[in-house]
Amino acid sequence: MNLTLIQAKLESLSVLENMARFYLYEMSRYCGFRFEEYSWPEEKLIHLHHFRQYLSENDRKALFIVIDNELAGFMLLRKSGIKTDIDWKISEFFILPKFRGKAIGKKAAFQIFDKLPGTWEISILPENTGALQFWRHVISSYSNNAYTEESLTIDYPSYNPKRIVLTFLSHP
Repeated sequence: MNLTLIQAKLESLSVLENMARFYLYEMSRYCGFRFEEYSWPEEKLIHLHHFRQYLSENDRKALFIVIDNELAGFMLLRKSGIKTDIDWKISEFFILPKFRGKAIGKKAAFQIFDKLPGTWEISILPENTGALQFWRHVISSYSNNAYTEESLTIDYPSYNPKRIVLTFLSHP
């Protein structure tokens, strides 16, 4: 399987929003019972204002994960996070179920870590146990266990302040 990361462009916003329905479905599995932002909307597409920012602002990136010319997921990156001394943060990361269990998420993460060396942050809602397990495994493998993990309370959003924050250094 050939894995490619392709930077999304503004004209790809509807593709991201369409995939966001599936992302939201997955998040509702872990967080839907607690947080209204993970409730199922009635409209066809999810219009997330911050997706547009990832397509248009210089300190953010939206990347499609493509396997053999088929869209397999996406990741959203930004240069700011909970911690102030980071270079990159993965804000959102999604792999379609069809592609799970094949190490595609891990390979995509390794590829972007190598492409953008520096200090990385990934913050996870404690309720999202699947993501927490995934990121612990990926970062531990990538960094040879050289990472930190903290349980933090952040000041945004007020209804959802708890995060598990993983930080590590990537290298080319």
